[in-house]
Amino acid sequence: IEKDQYAKIEVLTKSVSELTGAVSVLNKTNNDLVLATAEGKPFVDFEMPDPDGNPVKISQFVAENKYTLVDFWATWCAPCKASMPGGQMAVDRYKDDPNVEFYFIDTQETKADYKKKVADFINQKGFTFNVLFDQGEVGKQSKQYDAIAKPLHNSGIPFKVIIDANGRLRWFMTGYHGSPTGMADEIQYVIDYLKNEK
Repeated sequence: IEKDQYAKIEVLTKSVSELTGAVSVLNKTNNDLVLATAEGKPFVDFEMPDPDGNPVKISQFVAENKYTLVDFWATWCAPCKASMPGGQMAVDRYKDDPNVEFYFIDTQETKADYKKKVADFINQKGFTFNVLFDQGEVGKQSKQYDAIAKPLHNSGIPFKVIIDANGRLRWFMTGYHGSPTGMADEIQYVIDYLKNEK
């Protein structure tokens, strides 16, 4: 390779490195802004059935030093299902941490057999999720989602929130941007940030 080509490669490598750093800073800044936006918002929860029909409330698991991620999704929502591998990555990263919990709440379903569709999807993909079903009749099955999303002026899914040990909403994310690893990294950044804050 000619000397000037080496120089071009060096410049290109430096540019890529700077761009990667800029994206990292942008992601951190965006997370900080979302953290500030979500902080102090009310968290109201309701009893929801798990796949075995047992009633569960997220507040049961809110305790000192514990952080809970809640992911609202639906079987008809393609971005929701596309984001699930990233959700599994995040679950796996904290599987040995007793202070981090994950719950995947199926919401806004439109078909009567949605519970079977959920079970089939989870089993087919091999996901190890704690699944709950939002309250309400088919077509209006969004009581828990509405209680959390409306104060944050949110109306879309997938929709993720993190609740701290005091039962406060501390972070939220709407939609999916196509990178399972990127999503898991963002969740990890926020959880680790919250665990280390003074």
